[in-house]
This record gives sequence, structure tokens and C-alpha cells, in this order.
Amino acid sequence: PSLYKYQLHNSFQAVVATDGLRSFAVFAYDSESIQWSAPVVYDVDARFGHAVVGYSTPSEFYNDRRSGIAAISSIDSEQQGTSATFFEQACVSGALFVSKLYSQAALDGPRAKCLFWHSSQPNPVTWMKHFHPCPCTLAQANADSRFQVIESLSPRTCFQNAVPSLTGSSQECCYRTQQPGYGAFIEGLPDGGSSLRFSWLSYDPATVRAEETLPYQWCCRDEALCYLFWEKRPSQPCTGYSPPGLGVVAPPLLKTFRGSQVLLDSGRSFLLSDTNGTFRSEVVLILDDADQSPVLASLGVKGTGSDTVVVEVSPEGSLSFAVNGAPLTYKVLQVFSDEGENVTIECLQWQRNCHRVANASSGPSSGDMPAGISVRRGVSIVVRNRTHGSVIMDTGIAVDVSVLPASNSIVAIVSFPGALLANSTGLVSGQGLASQLPIASILDLPEYVDKWRLPCANLTLVMDPGCLPASSPLPATGTPVATPATPASSYSGSGGEPLNFANQLCAGDGLCLVLANATQDLNKTAAILELLATEGRRTVDLETESPQVATTSPRFVLEEPPVVKMDLSNITDLSKYAIVLIPVAVPSAISVTGGTEAGTFWATISRNTPAADLQFVVLSNASGTSILIRPVIFVCDCSNGGLCSNSTFSSLSSERTRIRSCDCSEAYDGLYCELDRDGCQSSFQPCSGAVACIDQPAPAVGFLCGSCPSGFSGDGQSCYDINECQNTTQPCQQQCINTQSSYVCGCNLGFRQTSANSTACKDIDECALHMHSCGQVCQNTAGSYACTCASGHVLGANNACAPLNPCASGNGCEQLCSYNATSSSATCSCLAGYTTDANKCLDIDECSQSPALCSHGCANLNGSFRCSCP
Repeated sequence: PSLYKYQLHNSFQAVVATDGLRSFAVFAYDSESIQWSAPVVYDVDARFGHAVVGYSTPSEFYNDRRSGIAAISSIDSEQQGTSATFFEQACVSGALFVSKLYSQAALDGPRAKCLFWHSSQPNPVTWMKHFHPCPCTLAQANADSRFQVIESLSPRTCFQNAVPSLTGSSQECCYRTQQPGYGAFIEGLPDGGSSLRFSWLSYDPATVRAEETLPYQWCCRDEALCYLFWEKRPSQPCTGYSPPGLGVVAPPLLKTFRGSQVLLDSGRSFLLSDTNGTFRSEVVLILDDADQSPVLASLGVKGTGSDTVVVEVSPEGSLSFAVNGAPLTYKVLQVFSDEGENVTIECLQWQRNCHRVANASSGPSSGDMPAGISVRRGVSIVVRNRTHGSVIMDTGIAVDVSVLPASNSIVAIVSFPGALLANSTGLVSGQGLASQLPIASILDLPEYVDKWRLPCANLTLVMDPGCLPASSPLPATGTPVATPATPASSYSGSGGEPLNFANQLCAGDGLCLVLANATQDLNKTAAILELLATEGRRTVDLETESPQVATTSPRFVLEEPPVVKMDLSNITDLSKYAIVLIPVAVPSAISVTGGTEAGTFWATISRNTPAADLQFVVLSNASGTSILIRPVIFVCDCSNGGLCSNSTFSSLSSERTRIRSCDCSEAYDGLYCELDRDGCQSSFQPCSGAVACIDQPAPAVGFLCGSCPSGFSGDGQSCYDINECQNTTQPCQQQCINTQSSYVCGCNLGFRQTSANSTACKDIDECALHMHSCGQVCQNTAGSYACTCASGHVLGANNACAPLNPCASGNGCEQLCSYNATSSSATCSCLAGYTTDANKCLDIDECSQSPALCSHGCANLNGSFRCSCP
């Protein structure tokens, strides 16, 4: 800005700094580059003189205390410090002003909380380590013990790792529960599972609420900022998921990872599984007193660096867990729920956390052992009810345990990740078996069973009072010969049932008859057969392959509105899989039609209806499994030659439809460059003062300014006052004072204008108009006056007249003159030692006076005398 009249210009920089929430105006200038006060004539145009320093927003304003007064020029030399709204800082070569442009109320809303949370979070790569990939189908997730249900609300069901990572984090895996695409894995926004930096398995509920639940509420529900939440809590794909291999120990049956079924017809301690030290499991088998069949009485597991967990069956027939030798007991606690209310949940009593297992598939808990999960060092213990639970290691190895009905025997299903199967040894490994028989057969292999028998010295996890002495040699470890076990030729049963009861149950099935003969208990046989059937279905679910796709979030660009072509044929094998649009996910303002080519779809999307979340399902023709495909559509819809930005997006964008911002040419404006840019407004009213600004309609660029007002010269954008007083011909007789667009005449001191607005001046007769300060006589002069006094008087201070004093000239007195102001008379007098004679002073002879003034000699002096002695 400038002051036209004085041709003074200011030079400064102004910057708006913002993080999207908190905004500040920064104003900087060099030393002496700002004209804080102009040299104005205050009685004429003082309103133009002084700067105003401060700021204003729609809700508040602030002005510096020196604004509008002459003291504003001192602002360069003072350091004011800071305040909550405005501060200035004196610099060596100038000054810096910073003003706050936001209100405190904005910082208390969900948008601010979401942004603050996002800025405080580290890169997820630093804590997203050692996650086991999500299962690719809902059936796999239900069958994989490493994942536990945490939410089951239509249209999705979500699971979470049963064991958190070393950093205390975990991940969610979510699946569609509606048709089409039931059971399909969901990745990414808006319904996919997120990674949890603070897993509820590792942290207290208050921390989980503050760090996970509330940020999701602020970003995804209260504001359309869910993409920020997903940046810090990304959704993980199911790429790399490998279904675990299953091994079953249900005495007298052993089923290995390789599918072989072996008869366990003796007791004592065995190595159930081992992976070269990273995991070890031991079991103790005892013989049932009633039928002398083996019973799994104790199972112990331990991983590298993990706690040791031992599972047994209590006398009451419930599962009993011990961690590092200490029994694990249970209680009910009060915790703070995600909704902020105190609720009662059932949980295990352990170090600091307890949480329930949602939707436990084994049914409701009973007795004094409620459902729950306990996270220990490197291992989690899941209790679904008093007879069902799991021990899950951080390596992904899981052991599902239950109590066999009609028995006090533990049944164990061991699941191994595919990467660990090759290195596994032990009973369930099947290592050393030369062949496999059909699943309906059972092998009688005492050599294989004895191979994994453990002597006392080798037991590290379980206690077996009746184990082999340390001196007993282990049997040879050669390759056993697979021999089918012989079905029972006779069956009496513990209750004396005849053989036809067994035949009726088994219907000639060899495996059933072998089990019936080994257990001598039809109920136990039926329970084992049911267990095998369940395990078989679980294996099928785990091994059923989901459709293979290159990506679940293909990207398409809408470059020629309003139709976008989506070619999905290149993301999957259309000879194996079919692609189906999910109708419920199509917004009413969007139409989608299938193309003539397989896997090709055309979508009509208006830029004014951006909330599109198109969803497709890739269906397997063979298995019926599916996976969810949700394209991301980038809308490039700029008008009038505008260019789409590749890095910034419109605020109208949705999570799956990203509307690219437009970089418009100078002539156009608007979200899509559809508007004419007002050259006057975009240039902040560039014309001078009251000069009219005329916009140049697009495609023309800029503006035009009208003519400068009368009394000014310039091009309209800059108008300068004409100084009439500097013309060659002076318009005024005496004084000329320039004003904005004009001038005024004035007169010198002692003169006045002959009439109003006159350019001529005449003398002021101060004596006649009594505008003088004379005490006696006033005499007018040109432009002024003079004061005099009457005879016998003299002019004094302040033009006052005083009578003349005769003594001032001595009055003829030889020595002293005394003036009496009352009588205006003067009298002569003499000093001591003299006598007055008219105006003269004569010496007095003191030596001639009597009596004499001296006792001996006396010498007269002028005005005095001196005595002397003989």
C-alpha cells in the first residue's frame, strides 16, 4: 500500500501458515521499509497519518495499543513478547508479526482430535511386524485357531490374532456376511479390518479406547477423514496366508499332519511335537481303569522364550490350566467398555488384562470357568467353556484342547503353519511313515508309537510318575511297516453290549470297529468319530482355496465424464472365476452396466455425486468361495482446459471415489474450472481508491481500471494526487496548502483572507480590533503591531509601561539617591563619614569633635579617622 499524496510505499511479506487446523498469519518486513506515519498536516488530513496494526477474524479482532496514533512508529524498537492471540517480535533488521487465525473451540472438535492423533502416530511399519496374514475366507478364519472372533455385526464378521505381536499390536481380519460374496475377505476402507497398535490383548481398556476406539470415532464416524485413520492403522491383505496342517490326538486314535491314522494302544509319556527347539509339546497317556484304553491325562507346551502351559482334566471333568506351574484361576471383573460405560465381562484372572472371547463357537460357558483369553509371555490361553479351550503360540502354532465326552481324556488338535510342518517331529508329525492308507483305515504301528516315547530324563514340561526309567533304551527308529489294525471279532463292551450293537453303530466301518474294540465304549467311539468328522470339515475349510486376484483395489481414471470403463478381466482368471457386481453397494445416482467383454463394466458417475463405493465379488466356480473387489475411481473432470492434479483431491471425494483437484488457467475458477475468474476479486480490488474495477470476461484475463478522479493523475490502478501548489502560477497570494484532489489558500500571520475561499490576503489591524497586548499606546504595522508609552513612562516586560525613576540616572546626587515610589520623589544622601550639602557630600573631621575620639594622637581621613599613641 502507498500514500498517494506523499509517494510513500511499503514493502513487506505476508504468509499464511496452516496445518489444516491451526492457522497463523506471518507478517515480516525489513528495517525502515514500512512508513508507519506520514508527514501530514494534522488539522487538514490527520486521518491519513498513522498505520493500524492487528488482525481480525469472523469471531474476534485485535489492534495493537499504538494503532492509529503517532506512537505506532516506535513499534520497530520495542519487543512486546507473546500473547494467546497476537505477538510481535523485534528483529535485527526489521520485525516479525504472527497472529493466530483460529479459535480454541475448533481444537476441541473431532476434526482437530483426528488430525492431532494422526500427527502423533509413528509409521506403522515400525510396529506392524510378525503379523500372521489374515485367512482369505470366513470359513478359513473360523477354522484357524490363531484368530478369534471379536465382532459379528451384519454386514461383516471380524477376527483378531489370538496372540499379539512382540510390540503388543495385532490385526483385524473382516469378512462379508451378506450375499453375494458371503464369506469374502474385505480389505481396506470402509469395512476392512485395521491394524491395532494397541491390542486389547496387551493393553488395558482405557488405553485401547484412547488410542484405537476414539480415533476411529473421530476420523471415520464424526468426520470424513477415515483415510487418515487407515494411514496409521492400515488394513492388511490376505496375501501369503498358508492354512495350517492339523494333527489329532484322541486316544486311542492318533492322526498325523500327513493324514495317517495310528492306533495308540499303550500308555506313558510321548513327544507330541517338536520344531528344533522353537516349540515343544509333551503328553502323558495313562490307561483307563475301566477298559484299559489309553487316556490323554496331561499335555504341556512351550515355545522359545515363552511361558510353559500344562493342560489337565480336573476330577470334576473340567479343563485345568497351569502356567509355569501356577494354576490359572478365574473371576469376573469390571472394566471400561469401548462405549465408555462400566460393564461386566467374563475373563481370566491374570496379570493385568482380561477380555472375553466374542461369539465362542463352543457355546456358552458354564460352571465356574467363564469364557475368556489370557495373554502370557509368547502364548495365549483361550477358554471357551469348562471343557473347550486353546493354547496358541506367538509362532502361530495352536493346540485346541477339549474333554472327550464320556471320558476324562483330553483331546488335542495341533495346528502347524505350513512353514513349520517340514521341520516338525513327534507323534503328530508322521515322520518316518513309509505310506499312507485311506482315511477310513487305522494303522497298528507300535514301532512308530514307541519311537516317540520319552524316558523320565527327557521330560521337560509334564510330570509322569510312571514313565520309563532313564536306563530303559528307546526302541529302534527304523521305518515302521504300515499294518492295518484288525477290527474286533467280538465286543462285549463295558456294559456287556453284544457285538451287534457295535455293528449297528459302525455299519461295517473298519475304523469305527477298531475304535470300538480299543475303547470298549460305544459312547467314546461315537465321540471320537464325531471329532474326526468335525476335523475333516475344518481341514476342508482351511484348504479350500479362495479366488486368486492381482489386487482387491484396482484403480481406474474417469477422464471423459461421465462414463468410466472398468476392466476387471486382468486381475483374475475368468476361466475359473466369475465377477459379480454387488447391487446394494451401487449408489442410486450411479449406473453400472456390464460390457460386451467378460469382466468389463461401464459406470456413469457425475462429478456432483462423488460418494461412489462400487463393490464386486470374484466367485470361484469350483469351491463357491469369493473375494471382495472394490475399485478406486479417480475422477478427472476439469473444464475449460484445466489440468487434474495427481497429488491433491477435492473435499467432495469419498474413500473410493477420489476427485482430483483442478489447476485452472488464469481466466477460470471454481472446483472444476467451470467459472469465470473475477479479475477484480482475485487481485484484491487492484484499482486505486474509488476507481471502478471492470472484470475481463473469460477467456480474457485480468481486469481494467477506470479513470482517476478529478485532482488525481495516473492509469486508474495507481492514482497520484496533483499538487496544485507546485504549479508555476501560484494560485494563492500568500500560502498554498495541497489537499487530496484539491488545495486551500492561507495567509501569513497578521493577515486574513479578504473573503471566504479568497486567494487574496489583507492586513489585520490588531490595534483597532483590540487584538494587541499593549499597556498604553498601540501602533498598527503590516502584518503586526507595536506598543509605546506616554511621556514619563518606559516600556517594560509583556508590553507594560512603568513611570521613569530619577535615581536611574543618578538625579545629580554625588553618592546615594533614594526613590520613593509613593511620592515619585528622589532624595540624595551620603555614606557614613560624610555630611550632605544639597547634592554634595562633605568629609566630617572626626579629630575636631568634642569630646575627642582619640586619647592621644588623631589623624583625620577621607570619610574616617585614625588614632595613634605616643
